[in-house]
Amino acid sequence: MGIMKKLTKLMAAVLMAVMLTGILPVAAHAAGREAKVTSYMLNVRAGAAQEYTIIDVAYEGNTMDVLEELPNGWVKVRFNGQEGWVSSLFLSIYDKPEPTASQTYEAAETAVEQAAPAAQPAPAAAQAAPAATQGANASVKGEGVYFRSGPSMSSSVLDTLSNGTRVRINGVCAAWYEVSYNGQTGYIHGDFVSRDGQTAAQPVTAQTVAAAPETAVAVEVAALAPAETPAPAATPEPTAAPPKALSASGQAVVDTAMKYQGIPYRWAGTSPESGFDCSGLVYYVYKQHGVTLNRVAQSMAYNGTEVDLNSLQPGDILLFGSSVYNIWHAGIYIGNGQFIHAPHSGAVVSTQSIAGTYGMRLVAARRIF
Repeated sequence: MGIMKKLTKLMAAVLMAVMLTGILPVAAHAAGREAKVTSYMLNVRAGAAQEYTIIDVAYEGNTMDVLEELPNGWVKVRFNGQEGWVSSLFLSIYDKPEPTASQTYEAAETAVEQAAPAAQPAPAAAQAAPAATQGANASVKGEGVYFRSGPSMSSSVLDTLSNGTRVRINGVCAAWYEVSYNGQTGYIHGDFVSRDGQTAAQPVTAQTVAAAPETAVAVEVAALAPAETPAPAATPEPTAAPPKALSASGQAVVDTAMKYQGIPYRWAGTSPESGFDCSGLVYYVYKQHGVTLNRVAQSMAYNGTEVDLNSLQPGDILLFGSSVYNIWHAGIYIGNGQFIHAPHSGAVVSTQSIAGTYGMRLVAARRIF
């Protein structure tokens, strides 16, 4: 092995000498361009126009490789392992720094060692089965999948998981699964998780988690067919209420919801004592005013009446998702472009601007009063 190691280093040194004399082209010297996102959120699209589908979302501080820059301001980039298009208005574009001599040498040495068969035996860990987690009910789908501390691409990476790694799904937060792995709780984007028994691609919603065995989320998950609001008991039809009465009822709901600021998020929670999940907060608040809503966010789209998103009033239920057919979050509008909600695991009930994170995915609003 000592002779092989010396030979390997000699080959690396020869290759370095050849590179430095310019006889062989070195890709590393073509530094290329890189960009950093300067806005809070930036949509990555399938094509160079607003009309194209959003294929990913980048956050402030994320970096991406620049592949092409068009005169109209659109930039082709490589981000999260795929190519897409973003607007240059929200980027800081710069040349990649040249690699140092030591970095170039290390790259050359690595290339030589990889080219020499049997120079190093494959480590046993690479041949082992994916790591298992107690009570696992899903598998990682893809290589190098990030296991993050929070449900966003700007959250820190706790670990990098390989294809087939076993995890346990605890719940759903937006387009992310909250999972347990190796004694830690974190988040993996739904695109990279395959639940046990899953036979086809399905959107990440509270309903899809129902199929994951051994999860304790039955309270959150309703039947796939949305429940209909029960017909009210026969009572004399009231006279038409003036506009102020509508506003007062909605404001009463807001006043109740605001009392629960600071209550911790808890999956399937429906009370101040146990904590709230997103739809649990909305469900509980309206229950205090004599209204029983459908329990999950998707089914709340069938409560009350539809509201134009440009005509919101305090007390309106706000529904967020990728479309009205894939709703994954709910909150209550409090006025002035703000809403109150239970955001995600590790957070507390709080207010937020619709123009912020969730405002990018507001797809429907319902009015109860």
